[in-house]
Amino acid sequence: MEIENKKDIVMNNSIKRMPPSNFRELLSKVILARPLKIYMGKEDEEGDFEFSVTYKELNLTIEDLNKFESDILSPFFANFIGEMIVRENINDFMHLLTIFDSKEYNYKVNRFTHDNFGIRVEKGKMFFKFHLSFIQKVVTDNFKELVGHIEHETHEEIR
Repeated sequence: MEIENKKDIVMNNSIKRMPPSNFRELLSKVILARPLKIYMGKEDEEGDFEFSVTYKELNLTIEDLNKFESDILSPFFANFIGEMIVRENINDFMHLLTIFDSKEYNYKVNRFTHDNFGIRVEKGKMFFKFHLSFIQKVVTDNFKELVGHIEHETHEEIR
């Protein structure tokens, strides 16, 4: 018995075709969404922060939540969509870095590093949880990009 395709699996001594992933369909619905309303939560003592958006803001229906439940709760979805929302709405999140004194900032922002987004679905909303250090990373990345762009323009003007 030879497996011809990576999507084939062996079950009960016979080759079965694996069902296609739902990720493409799920992402095609969500990726085009531009959430207008982001509900801000609070940071905890460790610097984790939670925000939420309604599933409707992400172009999803209650039927989609049921159909894609395991895909929505996956680390891939949580990280991809959570990061996309924060990066596209960084102006809504930046103020969170300004509400601490320097000691509290060091403790809540610099003490840990963001690794992954968490996700839960409850009461018509999708809740994303991440560490505040991610906001600092995005702001720093944007600043580096801006400085690089300015340096490039300056070099062009000198020529």
